[in-house]
This record gives sequence, structure tokens and C-alpha cells, in this order.
Amino acid sequence: MPEAPERLVLDRVRSLSVSGERIASNSNHIGALHRLAGGMEQLYTLVKRTEDHIHSLPGGPPVLAWGGLRGLGVADATELLLHNAFDWYSINATRYFRLAGFICDELDGSDRVEAARSYMVEVCGPLYTFRNKVSAHHALTDPRRDTLSDQHTSTFSTLAFEGGRLFVGAVLMHVDEPDKPAETSHDLRWSLSEFHERIFLPRTGGSATTIVSPGGAARFGARTWASTRVTP
Repeated sequence: MPEAPERLVLDRVRSLSVSGERIASNSNHIGALHRLAGGMEQLYTLVKRTEDHIHSLPGGPPVLAWGGLRGLGVADATELLLHNAFDWYSINATRYFRLAGFICDELDGSDRVEAARSYMVEVCGPLYTFRNKVSAHHALTDPRRDTLSDQHTSTFSTLAFEGGRLFVGAVLMHVDEPDKPAETSHDLRWSLSEFHERIFLPRTGGSATTIVSPGGAARFGARTWASTRVTP
């Protein structure tokens, strides 16, 4: 019985991978995934450490905290970084999953670009909406079917601690417009640590480089990128 070919697993949940000679031909793209994953891990570490600090406060963490984290012992510089962490992470995550969908074997159809985009939207959910309306550019500067509330929320500080995690999009602005809805039309609420722990890590294992090899050895290994070797 012939051995199964070596493959690089990109998404364990959807069973997406790159196999055989395509690993070598996509090595630059795989390297980009590895760099994105590394940056996302650093941003997650910053957010998780802050959440752990809030959990360790005397009397326990608050149910809800919004409008500045100084009262929770978070330094101003750290809070500024946290705002940026959500922006940077959302951009990296959408790039990661779109590129993974683009290079994988399983979504290689007649319209690879659209298939990769649809896969990314499916995985990222509100994070992708936040990326479009806040991180990549503010809805205020490029309104597309956005209410005034959407536009002003895009520049508003929505960072909050809720239910044990840091969120953005948990607090939204409401701007009255004649004959138009005053509420936002988008779901912008997401938690970086929750996304990383419940979506990113189960799918990727923390990197783009889990190589499954029948012989137990990765042909490229750490020479090109950090790899995890899995032998069936």
C-alpha cells in the first residue's frame, strides 16, 4: 500500500493543506503565514497578560469596565498598545486565512480568489467587519452603506473588559439622523484572546507549519521555517 504524501496542514478544522511538491513552490507564501502567525501570537500575549492582571485584582475582576482601564491598574501606554493590538491582529488574521485559503489544495477551483475570500469571511466573522470598518480604514473616511452611527463608531474607543475578556465593539455610538436608523448596522464585537484560543489555535496549532510526513521528517523543517513534525 503506497504511503500518503507529505502535506502541510493549514486548517485542522476544515482539513485544508498543501501537499507534495506544492509545499516547495509555495514556500514564500508559507513563510508569510508563519510571520503573520508569529505577530498574532505576540499580540495575543499582550492582551492575555492584561486580562490575567485584571483577573488578579483584589476582589476579582469587574463584570464590565469601559471608558479607560487605568482604574484597573493598566498603564496608559499599555492601553494605547491594546487599542492597536486589536487593529493589527484583525488585519493579520484576515490576511492569514485569506492566504491560507488561496494556497491550499482543497479550495483550488475555478475562482480561487473568491473561494479564499469566502473562507476567510466564514472564519473571521465580526473580526473581519471590524477590520473593514475600523482597522484598515475608518468607515467615516470611506462610508459604504454605513449610517452616521457606523461612521462615528469607527473612530470611537470601544475597548472594554467584559465577561472576563477584553473586547472591542462592545460599546457603540448612536447618532440620530432624520428618517434613518440611529443604530449601527454592523456587528463589531469580538475578543482577541477568545478568537485566538477558540478559532486560530484549534485551526492552525499556532503556526502555518504543521507538516504531516509518513516518515516523520519534514523535508524543509527549521531550515526554512519552524515546523512541527507529526507521524501518523
